[in-house]
Amino acid sequence: MKKRIATLLVSLSSVLAVGCTPDPVTPEPSEQSQPQTSISTPEETTSESTPVTSIDYTPAMEITSYSYTGAEEDLKIIVDFKGKVFVNLKLGDQVVATTDYETDATSITLKAAYLKRLVSGEYTYTITTRGGTVSFTLTVTRENAVTDQMLDENRRYTGFVNADGEPEGYGVLEYLNTGFKYSGEFHEGVYHGQGTFEWAKNAEGNGDSLVGTWENGAPTTGKLIYANTMSYTGTFKKLGEAQYAFHGKGVFDWNTYYSDGSVKEYGWLFEGDFVDGNATYGKLTFTNGRVNSGSGMYYYEGKMDGLGNPSNDSYGTGKIVFDDKTYYVGDVYHKVGWEYYRKGIGTQYLGCVVGEKFDGSWAGYPFQNSYIDKFYGEFDYEVNGWIYGNGIYYFKDRTTNMPKAYSVGYWDAGVLIDDYSGDFDLDPEYVGTINHDFSMFQFKVDRYGDYYSDSGDMNICFAGDSYIEFWRGQFKDKNGTLVDAWTTGAEWDRDFEGYDAYNVGIGGTITHDWLGFADDLILSHNPEKVVIHLGYNDLHHYSGVNRTIGFVNDMVTYLKANGVKDIYWTSVEHSPAFNNAYWFALENEFNAALQNLASATDGLHYIETRALFTENNDPLGALSSTATKYFCSDWVHLNQDGYALFSAAIKAAIGEAE
Repeated sequence: MKKRIATLLVSLSSVLAVGCTPDPVTPEPSEQSQPQTSISTPEETTSESTPVTSIDYTPAMEITSYSYTGAEEDLKIIVDFKGKVFVNLKLGDQVVATTDYETDATSITLKAAYLKRLVSGEYTYTITTRGGTVSFTLTVTRENAVTDQMLDENRRYTGFVNADGEPEGYGVLEYLNTGFKYSGEFHEGVYHGQGTFEWAKNAEGNGDSLVGTWENGAPTTGKLIYANTMSYTGTFKKLGEAQYAFHGKGVFDWNTYYSDGSVKEYGWLFEGDFVDGNATYGKLTFTNGRVNSGSGMYYYEGKMDGLGNPSNDSYGTGKIVFDDKTYYVGDVYHKVGWEYYRKGIGTQYLGCVVGEKFDGSWAGYPFQNSYIDKFYGEFDYEVNGWIYGNGIYYFKDRTTNMPKAYSVGYWDAGVLIDDYSGDFDLDPEYVGTINHDFSMFQFKVDRYGDYYSDSGDMNICFAGDSYIEFWRGQFKDKNGTLVDAWTTGAEWDRDFEGYDAYNVGIGGTITHDWLGFADDLILSHNPEKVVIHLGYNDLHHYSGVNRTIGFVNDMVTYLKANGVKDIYWTSVEHSPAFNNAYWFALENEFNAALQNLASATDGLHYIETRALFTENNDPLGALSSTATKYFCSDWVHLNQDGYALFSAAIKAAIGEAE
């Protein structure tokens, strides 16, 4: 019979680096993990596709000490297991697959499909139970079977044949000059039905194999397993003379495994559509052990330019996991390479953070003992790298972890910047909870107003973001009730004991917010001096240096016009959480612009605080070797030691207490 070489075309482009912020762990398969991009299978020639004829090849058999009642039935052997639990069935040293038999406490049934594969001969089986072992012998006599029959100088065949001597039914065909082997069903001499094709083994004893359904010598569906255990499961298409490719629905698994099924090397998994060997659309999951560890792009579903290659400049959906284990699920824009961005509609899950949960007050929720569960709504990385647009913040109780409230609005991260005009369904879990409708941070403005209502005029005001607010360490209302407590360990009251000063810091605020707060929080006590820490949140909300400096100038002008003589504006510090060249350069640019504005503006003083925590102006070594001891566990805010340096720099600028 004439032979034909069929090539399975597996289009495996090199893994495209993909990612997001923070940078993910790149799943780069090792050189040894790369599967071949094309593989060949011998194929017997035939004409047009021929339907498989139903032929019964169940052997005639003699069962030692047992009877067999029907050629078309499963073989049921009654064995006295003495009520003990069945363990396994062996033929010689090989365990019979559990799919080939059924058992209970008194019998074992060999499946007809398994019996059809047995050629003439005597088979001894051992049944192992917890009570002992039982053996039986099965004698098979087949007239239409051959053993080690040479079909030509290269091919050796053991199995069933038709009247013309061609392989028909189940058999094993070995290619002696290549080491290839096919075990499965034949029809009129070609692979047809269920079967397994095995390529030659490598030096380690491993080889590629294809288990599936065949028609006229060609695979139609199946699982292609590479020697390194990567695999493709799906459908195939014949492209041309002896050429076959992934086509239709399929799954390509770029992980490798040990013999026990555990993962040896993590990579990625693609599930989707193939056309003529190329992936066109689907879900790419970067498995890389990220279910409980790591960060970066967890999965992306969208258009593909090949296997493992999401289309550039395209939109899809995905999941992005962050270092603190918070994650995002929703619309994703893939720009190029590892650049994935949150853009569109999605959910940022925050309640799963490893470590201290995000305090509800960060997003304006005024009650103690709450944390942010999640945000659902609009994202636009081009405006803010995190949250920007209409959406809903959800809050849970810290003690009970039960839904507590929600708040709708138009947001810039945690800042409410406009009225809500979205149309998002409320999470069913939160139906019945309170819709907290607030003007962002107004509850803190009111709280400061009450706390300082009897204080009259004071000389120095400390205003700004969380660097000012968290300096307190804790905040008690007029009745001595603890309202807020932070883990900084700092004590502003102690650091500025003897100063005629007051602290109205509000965490999460940006410079523009204070144009609205100035009357109620600063000017209401007619200070001569104002110490301000603002700008960090502006930059990290992607406000930009020029825009932020513009707001600084507006605020300085307004305060001076209303009686403030001296304004002391601190620089922006570099924090360990954002210790990279990008943030280093941006924050330095802002600090330089702020210093220039102070040099040109009467009454505006620049306080250099960034140098307390940096050395050599080195972007990659921006934080000194001892800097991390000055920051809290979030690596953004200062701890007690950090505030000691911070307060010393400020005192040097504003002078000692009078």
